[in-house]
Amino acid sequence: MRSVNHAPDVRRAVLYGRVSKLPRSAKAREKLLASGDVKSVDQQLAELTRIARREGVEIVSVRRDDGISASRYAASKQREGWRDVMATILDARVTELWVWEISRATRDRPVWAALINACIAHGVLIVINGKVHDPNDPDDGFMLDLGAALAVRESALTSKRIRRDVAARAAQGLPHGKIPYGYRRVYDPLTRALIRQEPDPETSPIVQELARRVLAGESMYALTNELNARGVPSPETVRMRRLGDTDSTWSWRQDQVRDVIISPAAAGKRVHQGKVLEGVAAAWPPIISPQDHALLVQKLRDPARRSWVDASVKHLLVGLAHCGVCGSPLRRTINRKRYGNYSCMGGKGTFCVSRKQEWLDTYVTDVIIERLSQPDALEVFTANDGDDVQAAQRELAALRAELAELRHAKKAGRISLSAFLEFEPDLLAKIDDAQQRSAAAAGVPPLLADTAGPDVRERWAALTMPQQREVVRALCTVYVHRTRQGTRSFDPSSVTINWHSAERLDPPELSQHVGARPPRSSTAACATASS
Repeated sequence: MRSVNHAPDVRRAVLYGRVSKLPRSAKAREKLLASGDVKSVDQQLAELTRIARREGVEIVSVRRDDGISASRYAASKQREGWRDVMATILDARVTELWVWEISRATRDRPVWAALINACIAHGVLIVINGKVHDPNDPDDGFMLDLGAALAVRESALTSKRIRRDVAARAAQGLPHGKIPYGYRRVYDPLTRALIRQEPDPETSPIVQELARRVLAGESMYALTNELNARGVPSPETVRMRRLGDTDSTWSWRQDQVRDVIISPAAAGKRVHQGKVLEGVAAAWPPIISPQDHALLVQKLRDPARRSWVDASVKHLLVGLAHCGVCGSPLRRTINRKRYGNYSCMGGKGTFCVSRKQEWLDTYVTDVIIERLSQPDALEVFTANDGDDVQAAQRELAALRAELAELRHAKKAGRISLSAFLEFEPDLLAKIDDAQQRSAAAAGVPPLLADTAGPDVRERWAALTMPQQREVVRALCTVYVHRTRQGTRSFDPSSVTINWHSAERLDPPELSQHVGARPPRSSTAACATASS
C-alpha cells in the first residue's frame, strides 16, 4: 500500500459511491444518516472529491448507485453506475478508481475478479479512502483481495442470518415481506418492532366484497372497471401511501383483482419460499374463509378458463359446450339465414357438429333448472363429509320431512288452510337457510347454493350472463353429437350432459362421452342419465 504522494504525476480518476438500501421516506433517511450507521452516497463522493482535489487528481467521471446491493444475493438489480465505471477503466480513460471502501465497489467474487483483471491490464490503481493500492504489487494485491474476501464473507453472513430469521418467523406463522392488500401492520412507537398484522378497516371489506362477487360469477373486467369508477384504492395506491405519497393514485388491473382474492394471506395462511406451510397457523386473522378461498383458487386457476372463453359472455355455451366428435369447444357462428349456431372447431373452414343456438340454450337451461330444483341438487358436490356437514344435512332432512308432513296434513284435511299458510313460509325459509349452511360447510360454490331451490327458475332469470355461465361451468360439461341424417328438429338424444361432482370437477375424457346418449323421454331423464 502506498500513500498518495508516491502516485504517478498524471492522475485521472473515476469516483464511485454506492449504498445498499435507502429508506423510502425522507424523514427515515434523515434519521438513519443522523445515527451514523451509514454514510450516504453524497457523503462518500463529497469526501472522495475533497481528498482528490487536495492531492491534485483530475476527476474524469463521477458515478453512483443508490439503494442497490453489490452482493450476488441482489443480482436482479443492475448497477448502471458500476457498468459505466468498468467501461471507463476498459477504455483507458483513467489511471485510478476511487471508492470509500472496498465493499462499496462489490461484494461479489466474480465482479471483484473482473475488476482486478481490468485494473491490472490497463494499469489502473485502486484508491480506498485516499490510500493508493497497486493491484500489480504482491503486497497491495494481497490487501485488496483480503478486503474483498472480508466484504464477501460479511455479505454471505448477513444473507444467512436473514434466511434463518425468515424461516423462524415462517415456522411461527409471523408476517414477513410486503404487507398484503387488506391488512395493516402495527409497530411499537419507540422500537419500531412489529407488534401484529391485522385487517385494515378500509381495504379488508374490499377483499371480502371481491371474493363474494367473483364467487357469484361476476367478471374480472366488470369488477375492475367498477373499482376504478368508485375510486377504491388499488394495491399500488395503498403501497405508495405507506411510503408517504398521498397525492398519486394508480388504477386497478384485472390481475390485481385476481391476486388479491387468491392470496393465501387473505385466508390466514403463511407462505414460505412460495409454498403454503401446512399445519402452521398464521398469526393474523383471515379475511376470506378457507372454504371460499379454496373455491376461488380452484375457479381462477382452472386451466380451462382461457381468456377467449371467459371474454365471450354474450352467449351461454360458447367454450363451455364441446363437440362429441373431436372434443373441441363450441363457438358461435352465423349461418346464411342469419341465425346463431354453436359449431365446433373441427378444422379450417369445416366443423363436425353444428346446432341452432336457441335450441341448445333452451334445452341446457331447462335441464339445469330441473336439476337444481331437486332436493338433492347439491349433494353430488359434497366433498367434505365432516361432522359439520353431516349435522347440517340431518337438519335439512328433518326440515324437509316436516314440510312434507305439513303438506300431507293439509291435503288430508287435518289442518286448516290458514294454519297451513301460517307455517309453510317460515318452514321454507328455514329450509333455504339450512341448505345454504349445508352447502357452505360442504364447499359448494356459493353461486350454486344461492341458485338451487324450489324457485330456481326465477333465480336463474335474475342472474347475469356471466353468472349463468359460471353455473354451467360448475355443474356440468355439455357434449353435442352428430344427429341422424335428415333430422330437421332438435334431437335431445344428440346432447350429453355430464354432471360434475366434488370427486371429479374436471371434465371427463372424450371417450367417456361418445355414444353415452341420454334417452329422449324428458329433460328430467336427461338431467339424471349422465349423473
